[in-house]
Amino acid sequence: MSTVNGNPPQAGHILIVDDTLTNLELLAGMLGKAGYYVRSAANGESALRSVEARQPALILLDIMMPDMDGFEVCRRLKQDALTRDIPVIFLSALTDTADKLKGFELGAVDYITKPFHIKEVLARVRVHLALSTAQDQLTNQIRQLQQTDEQLARDIAEHKGIQENLEAALKRLQALNVRITTGQEEERHKIAHELHEQLGQEIASLKMYLDLLKGQGLGKEAQARLLVAHDIAQDMLERIRNMSRNLRPPELDALDSFGLFSALQMYCRQQAGAGGWVLHFDAPPTERPPRDVELACFRVVQDALANIAQRASATEVWLSLRAGADALQLSLRDNGAGFNAAEVHGRADEQSFVLIGMEERVRQAGGSLEVKSSPGGGTEIHAVFPLSVPKDRLPK
Repeated sequence: MSTVNGNPPQAGHILIVDDTLTNLELLAGMLGKAGYYVRSAANGESALRSVEARQPALILLDIMMPDMDGFEVCRRLKQDALTRDIPVIFLSALTDTADKLKGFELGAVDYITKPFHIKEVLARVRVHLALSTAQDQLTNQIRQLQQTDEQLARDIAEHKGIQENLEAALKRLQALNVRITTGQEEERHKIAHELHEQLGQEIASLKMYLDLLKGQGLGKEAQARLLVAHDIAQDMLERIRNMSRNLRPPELDALDSFGLFSALQMYCRQQAGAGGWVLHFDAPPTERPPRDVELACFRVVQDALANIAQRASATEVWLSLRAGADALQLSLRDNGAGFNAAEVHGRADEQSFVLIGMEERVRQAGGSLEVKSSPGGGTEIHAVFPLSVPKDRLPK
């Protein structure tokens, strides 16, 4: 455990998990000198106990450990609602693409290879702590300011000056959130392109080569190993395609497709198959809406379906999309467990943040969102996106 001048530094609280004492001392030393408060754990079990006792802001997690490897530790952390949002950066000498993909699929935010380079470690730690802190603070501030603004609106004559100041602050925060959202979308687009165009093409080529080897008269044992390798390549290719699609559906960027309608149809069918619910999809292809409306609408559906999969226990989902002359209307309904919509807005948990994020995406596109839900009564989401946003409603 490192401290600065005898007191825990304010720059961040980091847990390092590694079964090699040399690595623990090296990382703790460099991060402690940089002003971070550092704790150490030598194995997976002690790491989980340490997180339970006091949650860190970031976890540096070694993959190759005895008894419980880093993948299992990460899986347990992401299964727990209290720890699933802690950013995890994997540490490993492994450079295999499959290991990296597995780490990202489990919810890791980054991957640092051994041997460590001090500047790289510090840069990645600084970036992920800043992103996590900024997003949490921004979401909380927007929600708090919205609630305060609504209260002040009921007594505007008495509190006019305060309300104007709060509205100005809210606009600045919303503009900052637009910048963060835009940066996230650009990064998603970049990663999706790299997965599909580079790694995906390489594995597709490997699969084709394995197909060619099938007819080369190999022995039974070699043929069996070939079939195993072929199946592994096929599975990796499907996982890469799904990851790329979740990050950024290619239909949203293609010029010769129906864009949003094709992307939603493909994604909803995929999620229905994975979630085991019956999908009622009613979204006839029409002229494409503006790019920002397409992206905002797709992300709202993506967040809503993720929430259904995690919490609703639904058996049927209805999606309707209609494009009129002036607006695009989205309706999404499920027959799941439902929730108290008013209470969720007053909480500070993951479900509340999902709703706030959906509202913010729709607002950035100039639209409006309505959520109706009650315990045992399912959930309905209605979003309206104007197809031409007036200049006075654009974020400044």
